[in-house]
Amino acid sequence: MAELTKFWYLKRINLFSELTREDMQMMADMTTMSSFPAKEVLYFPGDPSDSVFLLKEGNVKISQLTPDGKKLTLDILNPGELFGEAAITGPDAERDTMAEALTPVHVCVASKDRFMQFLDRRPALVMRITKLMGFRLKRIETRLQSLLFKSVPARLAELILRLADDYGKETPNGVEISLKLTHQELAELIGSTRETTSAIMGRFRDKKLIDTDGRRISVLNRQKLSAIV
Repeated sequence: MAELTKFWYLKRINLFSELTREDMQMMADMTTMSSFPAKEVLYFPGDPSDSVFLLKEGNVKISQLTPDGKKLTLDILNPGELFGEAAITGPDAERDTMAEALTPVHVCVASKDRFMQFLDRRPALVMRITKLMGFRLKRIETRLQSLLFKSVPARLAELILRLADDYGKETPNGVEISLKLTHQELAELIGSTRETTSAIMGRFRDKKLIDTDGRRISVLNRQKLSAIV
């Protein structure tokens, strides 16, 4: 039953949508399924870069630690995405980022060596992975430009709008963001402190740009929030 479940999940990962059934079975045979609760770290900077992860369910955040020990979140990954792929793109023997479960997650894990052997005979899949990595790099570069050139309120407004695009659902009370983030997690996404982020969230709420219920955020006035960006 576990093998059938793994095969079912792998078939629904966009990256593998064009693989043959035989290839899918080989992929299922070379991966193991693992589950992690929210907040658990899947790997740290400095850990051996010896495996690749396929996200089946939940959300994972990829972060870097700054020289002063602060955490900067580079990206939030969604089901169907590949991560830890630096293991197959270069000679580095160690991870340079941290992967942490933002929600409870289920992943398939493949060893670097077996995954590389699998890719050697499938150039079309290599191309798809290359495009995925390029898209993710562009996404991270856009965020880093925001960190360099925009004010903290502008960065927070931009983040909330992006979350609304990616995780929003129209309701009578605005666009409700399904992904729940703490103020600390929001701060790590915009390169700020929790205290500053909380204060700006309060101002956005007072101006009726957003509403909050615990960790749930709803966008009430997208136009005015966009004007801050």
